[in-house]
Amino acid sequence: MKAGHILLVDDEPQLLSLLQRYLTRMGFVVQTCCDGNVAIRIFNADSSAYDLIVADLGLAGLPGDRLLIQLLSQSDLVRGLLCSGSPYEISQFPLDIQSRVGFLQKPFTPQMLARSIQDLQPPP
Repeated sequence: MKAGHILLVDDEPQLLSLLQRYLTRMGFVVQTCCDGNVAIRIFNADSSAYDLIVADLGLAGLPGDRLLIQLLSQSDLVRGLLCSGSPYEISQFPLDIQSRVGFLQKPFTPQMLARSIQDLQPPP
């Protein structure tokens, strides 16, 4: 995915800060938040502003997979990357959005993150 705008959602402040630095160095503009419900409000304020949502699966209140399902269902242009320390199958997502979702197992390196984002690049 070429440089664009990312909404990054993780409830671990240190990891959120680290991931924001990684993504900024990759050329992305990054908006962060630590709560799924806040992420919905941020996204809904300007859904066309985001190319990718990177979310942790283990968010309190609204898990990352539920967050991605809701937001990707609102926009056909946005992609989602779900991150977790536990295995997860993308097949658990609705069929109509599975092709726009990736999964990245924690722990991961900046190179693994970059590759996962590149793999979500929409076709030309």
